[in-house]
Amino acid sequence: MGMNFEEVKEEDFMKIGGDKPPHLLIEAALIKLGGDGVDGFEYKKQVLKAAGWKHHELVSYTSKAKEATLIFNKIRSVLEKTQDKEKLIEELGTLS
Repeated sequence: MGMNFEEVKEEDFMKIGGDKPPHLLIEAALIKLGGDGVDGFEYKKQVLKAAGWKHHELVSYTSKAKEATLIFNKIRSVLEKTQDKEKLIEELGTLS
């Protein structure tokens, strides 16, 4: 069974307050899937790279909101099908 997240929209990266935007929920899920802690953060970076994020980790999603929206929705679509760590990266690589 897949993980379901709301569609990520450009304006989500500019939100302040309220419910957590979908991209933060997706990031949290990736970190947990990767094993929490340092392993989880490294896994999240691998997934973002596999999905096509070409920027340094210090580049904010807000500054590249259109691109970040595409990347997170790509990850979202694959997470709906699988939570297998390797398969997730593999499938994202085929979509890039």
